[in-house]
Amino acid sequence: MLERNWRTKVATVWILAIVSTVLWACSGPSTAPPGGAATAAPAAAAKPGTASGASPAAPPAAAQATPTAGPLHHIDLGVVALVSYFYPMWIAIEQGFNAQQGLDVEMTTLQTNEAVAAAVSGSLDILMCPTDSCITAISKGAQLVQVNDYMVQAPYDLIARPEIQSISDLRGKRVGASSLSAGTGTLAKIMLRARGLAPDDYQLVQAGGNPARFAALQSGGVEAAMLSDPVNFQAVLEGYRNLLNFSEVVPEYSFSSDWVQDSWLQDAPNRDYLVSFQAAQIKANQWAQDPANKAAFIDLIVRQTRTTPAIAERVHDFYIVQNPNIVGVDGLREAPTQTVVNILREWEGLPALPPESEWRNDTYIQRARQVAAR
Repeated sequence: MLERNWRTKVATVWILAIVSTVLWACSGPSTAPPGGAATAAPAAAAKPGTASGASPAAPPAAAQATPTAGPLHHIDLGVVALVSYFYPMWIAIEQGFNAQQGLDVEMTTLQTNEAVAAAVSGSLDILMCPTDSCITAISKGAQLVQVNDYMVQAPYDLIARPEIQSISDLRGKRVGASSLSAGTGTLAKIMLRARGLAPDDYQLVQAGGNPARFAALQSGGVEAAMLSDPVNFQAVLEGYRNLLNFSEVVPEYSFSSDWVQDSWLQDAPNRDYLVSFQAAQIKANQWAQDPANKAAFIDLIVRQTRTTPAIAERVHDFYIVQNPNIVGVDGLREAPTQTVVNILREWEGLPALPPESEWRNDTYIQRARQVAAR
């Protein structure tokens, strides 16, 4: 199905290129590291148009949800990069929770600026988007609506070379981020300021996407880098030092959330499809939290992110055991999004936003919780 839709999507995205000029890619370009740079090749290297629901290997047999009788409604879901915290989406596909809700969900991978442009154009039904990018878009006039949370903390670690003992050792050193004035660049500046370093005390280096930043750390191109899973776990296994997690500095932060175009919501059937999609995500996240599904969860992460069982075990420990509420697909909380708005205003000069009633709506996720509880 991706081949059927992708050419149209790409054409629309390029037509809307002017929209993307006001956005930034929070994770930077998904550039794969040089050969041998990382043992675990994250799924961020997946080519655009690759369905994450189509696993590299067949999923193990499991008791799956019973599909709703009748034809399934097709949903185009846009995602940015591919990392382990996508597990509710993969589970919803593999375990049949989407089908149970009458949906056939197709995932399409895009860079952040292209993804937001595609959502604005109507080429996507639902976009799981870095919240700061979508807020920036609506400050420029995009008619997007935030409908539920996804990640309510930013899962970024500041990882340093072994000789760096502490944050203070980064004075005069290079810190790799996706950009210099947005995304992980802003997160890095917030983390370092909280530990006593001003922007002039270190050199912020634009080092590409998550795997590329790890490659720069390995090669000595930077002394520290902002890393997310699975390469942050891989780095620690290889002896690199985890200096600080962003959540230690900012506990509530809407890292990513689900957005739809306002005009799409004007169609009554679409509102029901959205509720069904959200209910499937809720049930998938509940499945992930069940200890009985640990082995199947780890197998899912190995296949979908093309990593090792050791890294997948760490992913499970981080998201399911240590931080079970970090994936918050069952609500739309005010505090995490407001934190993003405040940071954008302080660090990036965010223009005035429309009233929240025009770009935030929690009525659908409230209905979805009721549906998921049946």
